Amino acid sequence: MIEFFPIGDDGLRVEVFLPHSPERVFRAWADRDEFATWFRGSEDGHLVVQGFDFREGGGFEVTMVSGSGHEATLVGTYLQIVQDSELQFTWSWRSPEGLSPQMVVTLTLQAAERGTHLVIDHRPFLSPEARDMHRSGWQPCLSNLVRHLCD
Repeated sequence: MIEFFPIGDDGLRVEVFLPHSPERVFRAWADRDEFATWFRGSEDGHLVVQGFDFREGGGFEVTMVSGSGHEATLVGTYLQIVQDSELQFTWSWRSPEGLSPQMVVTLTLQAAERGTHLVIDHRPFLSPEARDMHRSGWQPCLSNLVRHLCD
């Protein structure tokens, strides 16, 4: 079950239980090929990976392509990587006008009985509407992760 919790007007907390070890869940975020199979904001789209340098100070640039062909490019820098337990990175959308204001995403993986409790903190959003739009993107993305890990 994927649960969403607003944090004021500018933050979003997501919690999901995954029946896999923290090591397995972490690898889905850390491995370029694995990441490309599930990280997208729609169930019927795909991800184009332009850059993926998984190390502190490294970065990523990916384009989410929906089933209808809509493209959204996301760029970020890895701020902190704690093997199998925490990941923090910046998040900005690239458009012809430039980059959106930078946000920070923090993932925490906690070992639980028969799996991992994944907590995502994403902020700051410019408005509650922007927060809610990202919630609607995290839902299919994390559903894709669940399916990927169960394959």
